[in-house]
Amino acid sequence: MIGEIEMNLVTYSTDNSPQRAGALHGDYVIDFQRALYWSVENRVLTAAPEIPDQLVDIINLSAKNREAITAAVGTVSGLRLERLEVNDESVALPSNQVTLHAPLPRLNSLRLFTAFESGIQRYFELQGLSSVPREWSQMPIFHFGNHQAIYGPDAV
Repeated sequence: MIGEIEMNLVTYSTDNSPQRAGALHGDYVIDFQRALYWSVENRVLTAAPEIPDQLVDIINLSAKNREAITAAVGTVSGLRLERLEVNDESVALPSNQVTLHAPLPRLNSLRLFTAFESGIQRYFELQGLSSVPREWSQMPIFHFGNHQAIYGPDAV
């Protein structure tokens, strides 16, 4: 989630573009930067901040810039996406015309938490214990995963 609306964040590319950040909306991927430019051209926003192409960098933007992205995506998502263009480029692309990558392709680390009590209960049952130890709820249990092995749904 960026700002107050829920959206599925994606990193995508096309045959002729580097990876870019966007949001999956139905059968379309809305490009963040193009949605911002469209919103300025159509006077929804007064200015479009320059934003990085990588989602991991966008997450670290100021709240004001993230709110601008949210406003732009929220505005265009309510319109006919197939018709929106800015600078002769589509604001949104059909999802079958893009390659989806891992949303955050450059992670520094990956921690996998044992977060659901029902899952941990099953784990302890398989270990021959009848209940979850009290300490489980007092200290988060995690292990490091391989942050180099995260792939998007379209990876081969």
